[in-house]
Amino acid sequence: MDHKKLLGQKIKYFRKAKKLTQEQLAELVGMEPNSISIIESGRNFPTLNSLEKIAKALDIELNILFRYNSNKTNSEIIDNINSELNKLNNDKLEKVLLFIEDFIL
Repeated sequence: MDHKKLLGQKIKYFRKAKKLTQEQLAELVGMEPNSISIIESGRNFPTLNSLEKIAKALDIELNILFRYNSNKTNSEIIDNINSELNKLNNDKLEKVLLFIEDFIL
């Protein structure tokens, strides 16, 4: 899959995780809703400036948008998740648990 599509899928994933519509995200970053649609569909790359605004609106680090599947084993993925979870305080752990429960159901 090409990088435009992978980037678009990442943005769409995090937008939906924040329960934002394309219109709401567009408003937060000062873009037209159609521009978000074009980016999410993989038809166009956003500018670096737009990417920074999108990442900020989604409350994520910019580099996360470029982390694609690295063909890790389930065990490696679980180890990475546990490593990240160990860095969180109790309040954030509870939020992660709620997110997981919502995601699974």
